[in-house]
Amino acid sequence: MAAASLREQLGLGKGVIVAAGAGGKKTVLYALAGQFPGRVGITTTVNCPLPPTNWRGEVIVAPEPELTDRLHDRSGTGAEVFFAAPGKREELVGGISPTFVATLRSEAVFDVLLVKADGARRRLIKAPGEGEPNYPPGTDIVLYLVSAHAFGRTLESGIAHRIDELAAVTGLRRDTAIEPEHVARLLSSESGALKSLARGTRIVPVINRADTPLRRRLAVEAARLALKRTDRFDTVLVGCMGENPPVFEAVTRL
Repeated sequence: MAAASLREQLGLGKGVIVAAGAGGKKTVLYALAGQFPGRVGITTTVNCPLPPTNWRGEVIVAPEPELTDRLHDRSGTGAEVFFAAPGKREELVGGISPTFVATLRSEAVFDVLLVKADGARRRLIKAPGEGEPNYPPGTDIVLYLVSAHAFGRTLESGIAHRIDELAAVTGLRRDTAIEPEHVARLLSSESGALKSLARGTRIVPVINRADTPLRRRLAVEAARLALKRTDRFDTVLVGCMGENPPVFEAVTRL
């Protein structure tokens, strides 16, 4: 399904939409931003790079008290805006507090808030560490990402983030190749994709970068295994934001 239909495929409306995990969080969030009418905000609760150079929205980087005034001043406009706190390094911005996101929602400053809730250091797969993910109160939906490029790779620092946590959740050893069963355990685990997720909060796992027939087959297998292991979600998206146009398949409970 084309990226222009990703919002409809997920059934996303107004509210707070959060991305966590690894394998394309920022790409998915920026793609979604252009699909919503009205006022769209993109932000982060963790350290994060600035938006890509080809992104045409407004960028506001300021401490939270100043952010409050600046975001309220533009609350009547419909353009997309990325906002964050100042970072400790020039190329990074700092995360804002989850409660600040919740306040913006309660004050209806934006129709839609898209939030990056953890970091993965550009790795392909991760399990949450202590204090992760950093979800705002009242989150409506979580998209938990894994890259299909992780299949067949061994558990090492260049591939995985939070290796010890990932090994504990999936049963992987450092000399073991990542298989669909391991990804299914991550997606269905209360210490993995479901960590810190309040009961009733909707989650849709996304296995991204399934850009070959083999990766797509392995991703669909992982999705079906995950759906058998938990009742916390009913759909897993499998596809690739890098395709032109991006294509996703909804794998649902049989």
